[in-house]
Amino acid sequence: MAPPRAAFTIHRPDPALAVPLIIHVPHAGDAIPADCLADFALPRDDLQSVLAALVDHDTDRLALSALPLGAFVIVNEVSRLVVDPERYPDDADEPAAVHGMGAVYVHTHDGRRLRRPGWSAVDRAARMAAFYHPWHAAMRDLVLELQARFTAPVHIIDLHSFPVRPLPFETCCGPRPPYCLGWTDAHAPRAWLDWWDARASAVGGGLVAHNHPFAGAFVPGGLPVGAAAAVRSLMVEVRRDLLPAWPERGELPAAHERATDVRDFLAFACEDLRRRNSPDANERTSR
Repeated sequence: MAPPRAAFTIHRPDPALAVPLIIHVPHAGDAIPADCLADFALPRDDLQSVLAALVDHDTDRLALSALPLGAFVIVNEVSRLVVDPERYPDDADEPAAVHGMGAVYVHTHDGRRLRRPGWSAVDRAARMAAFYHPWHAAMRDLVLELQARFTAPVHIIDLHSFPVRPLPFETCCGPRPPYCLGWTDAHAPRAWLDWWDARASAVGGGLVAHNHPFAGAFVPGGLPVGAAAAVRSLMVEVRRDLLPAWPERGELPAAHERATDVRDFLAFACEDLRRRNSPDANERTSR
């Protein structure tokens, strides 16, 4: 739990290679800033065990493999135990809040009290102002920047990992294949879903599940209606046994050799958007 360099980092590709793709990595961070440690009721060792259960470890490096291919990558450096930027800001709108795991967790994944006695709405608002709102503002600004720059729609890949066994708060059950794809009808990139279905068919099925065990995909709040409607977003969840176990990293590319499907998909996504944003593609669209 070393201190982070910054709350989050936006990695920008070579402008000559850039495509309208943002890889959104909200849960890879494992840092708890020193001034946030007093927020928690758990002893340090217990806090680390909770962090280990919830961190989407090494998804940042997996995402960054697409940086040389033209993707923009935003990585949360701070643990989701401090603030979870992917939750809805109001607990009344957030399904996970019933488990005490809204934007600012008050309970752990296994039901223990996480925040210190006396934790208040004022404390929560301070953490939201420091970590949640800047993340969403940065995502909004980046989406609008890319929409102004490119003719192809802005796409988001919402990159996560999930454990082999269900966490105590999970309500769904069933098989847990290597990859989970989350999407909504309003924002689904259909050609990308077709890529995954073809990949699964090539290996005889059992490679992916759709909206299971987790569902939906991230679109930043606060965008103008038209700008939000134009965004395409796909959540890709990697089963954690395909990645190094926290806190190990390992040498690349060997550390990700079991997640080659994701690396291949990221390469496909970048090339797909490069093709769709090319002058030839724009000319065909205008005819």
